[in-house]
This record gives sequence, C-alpha cells and structure tokens, in this order.
Amino acid sequence: MNNPRKVRADGFVQEVVELGRKQAETSFPNPDRIGCPDNSILKAMAHRATWLAKGDLPISHVNSCSPCFREYMAHRRTLIKTRTLRFVLASMAAGLLLAICLTLLRSYLRVDDLPGVSGEPRHSPSPVLPGPLQPEPMKVTIDLGRFSATRGESPVKTRPHIALPARLIRVRLLLPVGSEPGEYTIRLVSQENVAIVTTNSVAHLEEGLTTLEVSMPLGPLPGANLTLMIRPSGLRWQSYPILVEK
Repeated sequence: MNNPRKVRADGFVQEVVELGRKQAETSFPNPDRIGCPDNSILKAMAHRATWLAKGDLPISHVNSCSPCFREYMAHRRTLIKTRTLRFVLASMAAGLLLAICLTLLRSYLRVDDLPGVSGEPRHSPSPVLPGPLQPEPMKVTIDLGRFSATRGESPVKTRPHIALPARLIRVRLLLPVGSEPGEYTIRLVSQENVAIVTTNSVAHLEEGLTTLEVSMPLGPLPGANLTLMIRPSGLRWQSYPILVEK
C-alpha cells in the first residue's frame, strides 16, 4: 500500500519542478539576446554531446535566460521524440524480420511430411517404451548431536558407526548444538580416501535445531565403511564414521 505522505510529497516535488520550469521559461526575458550562446551550442548541450567540455556548458546562462531555456527545452523534446520513434521503428523492423524468418522456415517444410497429404500410407511410429523407473530416495534423519564429532581429517575408529541402508537416500542431518546456519561442504569418503560425494548445502534453523539435507547414493556400497565429513564455511572439518548395511 502506498504511503499517503510519500504520495503527497512526490506530488509536491512535481509541482515545484513544473513551477520552476514555467518560471525559467518566462521570468528572465532577454529580448536583445545579450550573452546568448549559439543555437548549435544549445543543441549540443541538449544532446549531451561528448565533445562539449564541462566548462563550456552555458548552464548558468540558460538558467537565467528564458529564450535560451526555451530553445534548450525544444531541442530536448525533439531528441526524446526522435529516440522514441527510432525505438518504435526498430521494434517494428524486428517483428517484421521475425515474421519473414518464420515464413521462410514454413516454406522449407515438405508437403509430403504433413500427415494426411501424401498418397503413400503413413506408418505409426513405434511406441517408446519407458525405461526402468528410478527409485525414490529413502528419507533418513540423522541426529549428529548423538555422536561425538572429531575435528580433523580422520574419524576415531572406536566411535560407533552411523548405520545407513545400501540404497539412494536423502539424509536430513541434525547438526550438533551450537552449529550455525549457512553454507556447508559435505563429503562422503571411502576407506581409500576417495570422495564418493562432494556437495554443498545450506543449513537452516528449524525449531531451534540447525539442519541441512544431502543425497547419498549408497546402493552399490553394501558393507562399506565410509566417513561423512562436514565443514562449515571457513572452519575445520568434522567427521563421522558411516557403515553401509548389507
């Protein structure tokens, strides 16, 4: 909803500008055109000519000479009308060119390719059989606050593993208390220190807990011992041992 005070203020400013323009057009008569610059200078000033140096702009004179101000404003209005006309003509030309291209494209289509026109019998295309359906990821929630995270690159082997099923899963991680929302880097690393998954995810605060989600393709890894590594932006890695169930 518009602020009534702002609307009134904008209207007042517009009225002041219009009043100032009317005053400049009539309040400074100069019938003898004393000190008036050449009309070409006023036109160049209205067209923002780059060759006209800032010190050469007769701004003070135009503001105090109604005839020059009127000539300057006439050049500005002519410029705006010319630019508008050019834009309209360019838009019409682009539309015409597009129509010509579409007409030429249609002319290249052979009549025999259209259904029901050729005398030859048309064969129905072979039906496309659907491929195997991709399994939906299984949703799993892991409370990392139950596990003692170790800072560094290697997890402590004596810590209990997080057991996960051997399939595609969508994991919702509940980060330990004190974890900040923001971007995290997540890696799933094999015993050979090969990164199986490397991705980024943004953690959000939900009901007082910082959570983030990540997909893990664990289907081809039954019985594997992996390491889940999580790092907040600019901080150290936290690692958690993972056991993929057979």
